[in-house]
Amino acid sequence: MTRHGQLVGDWVEVFRAGRLRAEDGRRTLRIGFRAFGAAGFQRGRPRLWRLEAFPDASQANWETFLGALGGAPPRVACDNHFGRNGAVGATFPEAEL
Repeated sequence: MTRHGQLVGDWVEVFRAGRLRAEDGRRTLRIGFRAFGAAGFQRGRPRLWRLEAFPDASQANWETFLGALGGAPPRVACDNHFGRNGAVGATFPEAEL
């Protein structure tokens, strides 16, 4: 397994936007995804806790992602995405958002 940042960047660039297309004779298949990530600090050092791809950014997918982290953080910092905000409240009800 590699943690090389450029490899991840290339993977996201190709697949997230749906640029990979497979021809079946009549139509083009578009492949795309949403990359979910959770980062924080451990012993004062930055750490990537989890990175996973989902077909969309629904609250249900965010709840699955956040529930797999294990434990509950006291605080969650993120942008104001409706699916993520609802999932944070449902998964970590005591956390400051």
